[in-house]
Amino acid sequence: MLRNTKATSVLASHSEVDIFGISVSPWEYWMSVVTVILAVEGLAASLWQVFVNPGGSPSTAGYRGVQVWNVPFARNRNFTGRLALLRRLREELMSPQAIALAPTVALHGLGGVGKTMLAVEYCYRHSTDYQVIWWLRAEDTATLCSDYALLSSQLKLRQAQSQDDAICEVRNWLDTHSGWLLVLDDAPKPSLITWLLPQLGKGHIIITSRYSDWAGCARAMLVDVMELPDAAEFLLTGTKDKDRSTVEALAQTLGCLPLALAQARAYISATGMSFRDYQQLFIERQPEMMGLGKPEDYRSTIAATWNISIVQAARDAPAAEKILSVCSFLGAEPIPYAVIDAVQPDRVARNSGIAALRKYSLVDVTDSALVVHRLVQAAARSKLSGEDAFATGESALAAVDSALPTPTEPSEWAEFAQFLPHVKAVLAIAARSVDARLARARALNETGLYLRAMAQQREALPLLESAVAEYTSVLGDEHPSVATAINNLALVTGDLGMIETATSLHQRALAIRRRALPPDQPDIAQSLNNLALLSVSKGQDKGVEESACQALQMAEKALGPDHPAVAIYLNNLASYYQDVGRLRDAEPLYERALAIGEKTLGKDHPAVATRLNNLADLYMMMGRKRDAMSLCSRALAIMESKLGGNHPRTIAIRNNLAKLRA
Repeated sequence: MLRNTKATSVLASHSEVDIFGISVSPWEYWMSVVTVILAVEGLAASLWQVFVNPGGSPSTAGYRGVQVWNVPFARNRNFTGRLALLRRLREELMSPQAIALAPTVALHGLGGVGKTMLAVEYCYRHSTDYQVIWWLRAEDTATLCSDYALLSSQLKLRQAQSQDDAICEVRNWLDTHSGWLLVLDDAPKPSLITWLLPQLGKGHIIITSRYSDWAGCARAMLVDVMELPDAAEFLLTGTKDKDRSTVEALAQTLGCLPLALAQARAYISATGMSFRDYQQLFIERQPEMMGLGKPEDYRSTIAATWNISIVQAARDAPAAEKILSVCSFLGAEPIPYAVIDAVQPDRVARNSGIAALRKYSLVDVTDSALVVHRLVQAAARSKLSGEDAFATGESALAAVDSALPTPTEPSEWAEFAQFLPHVKAVLAIAARSVDARLARARALNETGLYLRAMAQQREALPLLESAVAEYTSVLGDEHPSVATAINNLALVTGDLGMIETATSLHQRALAIRRRALPPDQPDIAQSLNNLALLSVSKGQDKGVEESACQALQMAEKALGPDHPAVAIYLNNLASYYQDVGRLRDAEPLYERALAIGEKTLGKDHPAVATRLNNLADLYMMMGRKRDAMSLCSRALAIMESKLGGNHPRTIAIRNNLAKLRA
């Protein structure tokens, strides 16, 4: 009980398809189909650019009475959900702003989250509210300036002698006219575009960007992933498939990310594959699938979109790439900052890395954790290969191991629960080095102890069995850490009623400890105590008192008379005396154990509640019912406060109190 040293594929067929006399696998065949379809889409776009729009800029043909219009995307017939975002965007643009700039909203968020598509839909939905809607490709300064200057000729302003003159003419016109909307798409950061923005509030400006900090020049509006019902509806639109549960499962696998959903639609449409088969294929071949199936409404695939952001973040702060790489091996749930601290102990470097990742919308933050989208994790992980992947995986394992809260300390249980998805993720990593294998053994052991504390013994059992096997494989049969792991496994097997197995395990742990440790070492006392308890549960009194007293004396000598572990041995010896009817001998031991617990652990600790309950049970046997009810009521209040009303230990004490009141 004492915490020791951190101790079937969809395309599985091997048949082949003959294409033009060349034998290829089904996977290669479908890749060729998708590639051809996407190439045709790209060719169509290129022909339009060459013959219809040779100037290199989007079409300026009007739309529904808009005098000047160049939105480069057709309206998305499959646009789904986002009504609340559209309403908020409209409200933000229509409300007064404190700054002198025209009402400006920066739609920021993860690459592929649908910022551009939201801006496109706004343009079409509110086209009748503007005379000029002008789209600016803002990803680099040259393109932005070119698109901005081109507006001069569309507004029929005087002939400018240079691009700079044209830009000045356009800015002056925008400052003195109303009824216009500018969209700056994929802007890198404020410093690169603010000099172009009109200074007077005569029109509206929408910015889309992965960069998040727009304070002082725009109202920032986060665009997040789609809600699950909307994501499923997007996938189902235009299909005959009505199996919503399957589609929702796929949407969850894709993290409800619009670009990932659109890629899935494009790929499924091209191949005729079912939603279920696509999900399985995506799971099996994630890196490849993230780079295939570019939808016509998007500039690039998921992989290409995020690779740019990852490179930019790493350029701003070297720690960013290290943090994101390690996070790519963790669970998709929020990652406690303690793990990030273990990855990057230097607080300044850590903060700089997180700030860079946030700037490019690769992560989000809460008060206690870092949040990384599951597909961003996949993109970051796909950049690693060979030894880099192994080393980073082991770093993730070490970080989680070192950051784990104490599994037997109730005040840390809520925090430990946040680690469970990350423990599960790192335990799947192939650990090769001795340090990594020991970290894996410790994580197995600690998580097993936590699950036991949560009364989930059946879930704890396989973890503790694996911990024993891992420790033994690395350290040999006679190491004290092996004995500790065996002891913890014995506790759970005993909880499950496997008394003979538990006895054998405790005897094995005691034998190792006696050979490997000094004779007065507290771990030996622990094994003696645990064996005595098992003897009582089997109805065997012989030698129990001797073993329990020996364990108590050893603990007092090694740890001091007021150590919390001493209270455990006092409580257990008292329990034995109570079982054999020696109530007067049990009473002072229970009282001393309670006093030590209140002094060292606090009066509201669950261990104190357990001792209150034990003393109440003794008082009831002694005929002191009123004293028993008082202690049991205190114990129940502590358990309900610390463990909740449904924990087995809380229920047991509640039942005891009910019997006292009967």
